[in-house]
Amino acid sequence: PDSTPLPHFSTGLPLGVFLDTSYPTTSLDLPAGSKLLLYTDGFTDTPDTDPEQAREQLRRVLAAAGSDAAAHDLHDVATARLTPLPPHDDSALLLAHVTGAESGNGAGEPQ
Repeated sequence: PDSTPLPHFSTGLPLGVFLDTSYPTTSLDLPAGSKLLLYTDGFTDTPDTDPEQAREQLRRVLAAAGSDAAAHDLHDVATARLTPLPPHDDSALLLAHVTGAESGNGAGEPQ
């Protein structure tokens, strides 16, 4: 809820490239109101752009959109500000918004 970025977790091979590939997994407990953004390197690994700076810009853009912004609004803001035209690579965003509290553990339920 406070726009604190999580660490940049390890990555694996692109999904679907090889049939028998294992991928790293990570478990997180996120408080209600949290938003978790997953994205492909099409947003951060662009020509003439440092990936770390691009990740920071993506975080700032989404934080500036406000906690009440709808997922489609966040997508529009991110793609308008970060995607070069024409795009050099495919890109995907997945935004999970955690609402309510599950019984027992205090963590929210992803939506």
